Amino acid sequence: MLQREENVIVAEVDGKPMLLNLRSWTYVALNETGERIWELLAEPLNRAELLARLADEFDAPAEAIGADLDSFLGPLLEQGFLAPAQ
Repeated sequence: MLQREENVIVAEVDGKPMLLNLRSWTYVALNETGERIWELLAEPLNRAELLARLADEFDAPAEAIGADLDSFLGPLLEQGFLAPAQ
């Protein structure tokens, strides 16, 4: 299960959503898919739940969505934007 870190906010910069970690002062720009994943993580979810929801919304093979999901979530976990759910 993953959840958003409490110290992360979303800010719009030049019309694009950005995540800002208020503890480390690091930021990440989000594309449309990244923004949707962040929205879905308003509640704690596991990878399988995220993958299922994204597969319902985006017209792409589940394998491709899963690979993209992993490449998005990994750095967010490492940089403190996400955390394992309590």
